[in-house]
Amino acid sequence: MNPVLVVLILIGGGLLWLLCSFLFRPIGKISKKLVDDAKDAMFDEEEKENEEK
Repeated sequence: MNPVLVVLILIGGGLLWLLCSFLFRPIGKISKKLVDDAKDAMFDEEEKENEEK
């Protein structure tokens, strides 16, 4: 393979990595909030069931 092509592929991969990291950070915050809300709702339901018994 052409060494210039290999270098260009590595540079392109690095740029893609940086672009994706900026994209995935907000997505991760949103998904973490959704998971935390779901956990809170499940624990609230369990506490209500335990109080009724």
